Amino acid sequence: MGILSEIKKGIFYKDARSHIWLILSPLIFLSFLYGIILKVRAFSYTAGLLKKRKLNAKVISVGNITVGGTGKTPMVIALAEILMRNNKKAAVVSRGYKSKGEKGLNVVSDGKGIKLNPESAGDEPYLITERLKDVPVLICADRYESGRYAIENFGVDTIILDDGFQNLAIKKDIDILLIDAMNPFGSGYLLPRGILREPLSAISRADIIIITKADIHKNISDITDTIKLYNAPAPIFKAIYKPSELVNIATGRKENINTLKNKSVTIFSGIANPLSFSYLIENAGADIVEEFIFNDHYSYTKDDIDRIRLSVKKADMIITTEKDAVKIRGLIKEDINIWAVRIDLSIDNITELERLLLN
Repeated sequence: MGILSEIKKGIFYKDARSHIWLILSPLIFLSFLYGIILKVRAFSYTAGLLKKRKLNAKVISVGNITVGGTGKTPMVIALAEILMRNNKKAAVVSRGYKSKGEKGLNVVSDGKGIKLNPESAGDEPYLITERLKDVPVLICADRYESGRYAIENFGVDTIILDDGFQNLAIKKDIDILLIDAMNPFGSGYLLPRGILREPLSAISRADIIIITKADIHKNISDITDTIKLYNAPAPIFKAIYKPSELVNIATGRKENINTLKNKSVTIFSGIANPLSFSYLIENAGADIVEEFIFNDHYSYTKDDIDRIRLSVKKADMIITTEKDAVKIRGLIKEDINIWAVRIDLSIDNITELERLLLN
């Protein structure tokens, strides 16, 4: 393992070697300063020095306290589907992280058709739009403004605030916190020494807590114990991400996920937690012979795709994520055996979760 990989592991996990811990130790002071800024900000909202704004609709926030990889996008899709089944009219508002569209408010979908391409929308909002054809999706740095626009122009009664746990400027009816069972709290440090966006005490703000990828971590009692230490009343649910089908990126042809059984595959992804993706593929019965890992929200080039294509000689299929698929579709002009795996969400005690969302 190279030194940069060891440093990254030391930031993301607790088991850093002693020399890596020493290299990273200067960052502890920066984490301390960051923590002070967070406390001042939280106090300013609690004391009324900074005002919270109220939207004229129910606001359901979905977020996390660590950097990336907890499965917010599949959860947003699942929650919107629950609301639609119960005759609610919802819109999703997102920051549009890494989107390349015009500054200000952009409508990715009005609930009738897609208005932006993946580059302008950002990969996650675009994926949400593809999966939720009837749901307006908007991106804007000011999510109060995008929420207000959705209410006034699309007649929605519920706003789903994507990645909204740290947004203290909007009054929320339900704050849902996702915690990744694979790596719930990272190294235990705040950014930049660790991956915590807020101290663990922030768990107390959550109304509902969902432990994602709960099937990967065989014993989650230590995670639930930590949660209850900070927020005993909040109901805790468990979510499992399951691959449901394969979609050929060039043709749109679909295959049953069982197609992967006993196949040799090459996989590639540009997501926050590539380990969870490889786990899903192996769990589906495939043999991974090669893996290409890119940075989260990576913008692919034709050269990247050509390099990956060469691996076909070693594998029966090339597999990527839905999130990556929306970004490379324009680079693939013919059927070259690259498939996206569609992920569906299974939540335990879903009836109780529906009740909480609708009350």
